[in-house]
Amino acid sequence: MTKKTERFGHLDLLRAVSIFLVLIAHAGLGDVVPGGSGVTIFFCISGFVITHLVLKERNETGGFDIVGFYIRRALKIVPPLILIILLPTVIFSFVIRVDWFHVMGEVFFFFNWIYMTGNSQILPGSGVVWSLSIEEQFYILFALLWLLLVRKKRGEIYLAWVALALVAYSNCARIIFANGDSAHARVYYGSDTRMDGIALGILAAVWLAKVGNQRVSLKKPNVTWDFVSIAALGVFVLSLLIRDEWFRNTFRFTLQSGATIVFIIFGFRSHNTLLSKVFRRMSEVKWLKLVGLASYSIYLCHLMLFDAMNPITDQMPLGLAVVLKLISGLALGIGCYYLIEVPALKFKSRLMLRRKNQRH
Repeated sequence: MTKKTERFGHLDLLRAVSIFLVLIAHAGLGDVVPGGSGVTIFFCISGFVITHLVLKERNETGGFDIVGFYIRRALKIVPPLILIILLPTVIFSFVIRVDWFHVMGEVFFFFNWIYMTGNSQILPGSGVVWSLSIEEQFYILFALLWLLLVRKKRGEIYLAWVALALVAYSNCARIIFANGDSAHARVYYGSDTRMDGIALGILAAVWLAKVGNQRVSLKKPNVTWDFVSIAALGVFVLSLLIRDEWFRNTFRFTLQSGATIVFIIFGFRSHNTLLSKVFRRMSEVKWLKLVGLASYSIYLCHLMLFDAMNPITDQMPLGLAVVLKLISGLALGIGCYYLIEVPALKFKSRLMLRRKNQRH
């Protein structure tokens, strides 16, 4: 395993944890397992990874290839979205009624605003893409913002201030909407009210870029991050245990996001402690890494499969039904990853290499 792969392996582990939370909740244990917290973790990882990559690009090239940015995002997101969501929708539209405006919302990333109304008419199980809509709205606006800031001497600092403002705004917006009609749907599915997770991921990437050149001892254990990470885990668990509806509609998202970025940074900054070694060993488990790599395809296909299985699994004991759905969802998602994502990623690598050669 290369050093680069080893350093980023913990992000695949966090993706695996996230998708397991979502799968288990959707498989029938939503009252026990916090599936929504898995979405929050995904938001944080997305904000961190995109910011980390554009900061790295600026350090290497002095600029930002916005066309390349959008091409990379499209080749990552669009092929699975078309083949897993859109194509089955077209096929099943001959036997079930769908609203094509709602389907376009899924494809063009504004579906979260439709989904919060509770009246969407789409292929059953495809509604999970509401969170993808929020992420892609962020990617579009983020690229435009970074294009304005990339040439500025302190561009990453300005980006951090924008991220802080988004965190503050999201919390204020949630407080405003928390007591209104349909408060949960407005808060849970709104782009503005869920942007703090992505924004905290941005802050983590900027912070790491600023301290990344500081030497981290590989011989002398530093337990500081161990204690911080344990505290972060405690905060995350506490946010799940507090069942007050107002709290769940307001501050729980930021608390969970803050705990998540601690673990993101922990994977880069902590070395030679018991907790960091356990974390690293878990990041190297091949099947967990595969689940993390395939998490996007698993995310897209699992709920449609679960809905199709319900007539059979509803007759089973709950435990057996959950296990069967988990195994089936993972198998289908991993299969889609190899059949769709891997070829698309290979094509993306060739295309980006060709663009790089042409530009030089």
